[in-house]
Amino acid sequence: MLRIPGDWRRPDLGESYALAWHEDLGYGELLPRPERAEMARFHESREQLCGVARTDRDPWRWRLLRFCFRLLDRGAPGGVDYFTRLLPKRGGLVLDIGSRGGRLLAAFAARGIWAIGVEPDATARAVAARRGVTELEGTAEDIPGIILDGSVRLINLTHVLEHCVEPAAALVALRDKLCVGGALVIEVPNNQCVGARQQEACWRFLDVPRHLNFFTTSSLTRMVEEAGMVVERIDYRGYGRQVTPEWLAIQRRIYHTFVEMGATDIRDRNGFLDAVALLLRTAFAAPGRKYDSVRVVARRS
Repeated sequence: MLRIPGDWRRPDLGESYALAWHEDLGYGELLPRPERAEMARFHESREQLCGVARTDRDPWRWRLLRFCFRLLDRGAPGGVDYFTRLLPKRGGLVLDIGSRGGRLLAAFAARGIWAIGVEPDATARAVAARRGVTELEGTAEDIPGIILDGSVRLINLTHVLEHCVEPAAALVALRDKLCVGGALVIEVPNNQCVGARQQEACWRFLDVPRHLNFFTTSSLTRMVEEAGMVVERIDYRGYGRQVTPEWLAIQRRIYHTFVEMGATDIRDRNGFLDAVALLLRTAFAAPGRKYDSVRVVARRS
């Protein structure tokens, strides 16, 4: 059981949480578990970090260290080309859930691919409209009724499933939207990576209470298979970004916020020597220990 002092973005709420970890399943869940209707309040007035200060006093050594991370990064690519290679020849539209303003949708449109987003945030939907792409109001657990079963040839679910109150039920519903042979791409934080274990409650991708589910490769693939889909491939992403100035500044801010909330059992592990230790422990490690995110590609058979 990992105790989380509170919501680092909104410490005034005065709530604390616990992450119950099931070692045999490779899966964690947030306690207390909120109702679906409660989730909106955790996302209200999202705080953005602007003008992040430098995290180092000796820039050249940090630049050298980050170069080493980039050199050893063999993670899967992002971007529209990755997704277009997965498209089945037959089928209908592409669905991007949690489309966040429609950047990926616009890239699909530029290639003549019909794509629609599903996004709960009204501000993001307005940004998408200005880009000339369509985002419908909804979530992975509440897909708009206009999206018919069997009408979708690819669904992108990048850093969304960890927010779902009922992730298994969401996957079953998404499977039904896919055409036969349609692809579902799911990316979530990788909670078995060394960076997560090193940072514990202060890990950036823990982000309690917005994240409710904490996956590893095994628990994610098992949930996808139990939803009736066939796992086609497993990729990993996010190595060098674990030592970028923004990433480390956010983790330091989380640490200091928790200290101000009275936490005494946490440590600031965002210094240069901590980053060196992360590099030494992960440089030639298995992907499941190296990367901060895991991505599964599955198909409806």
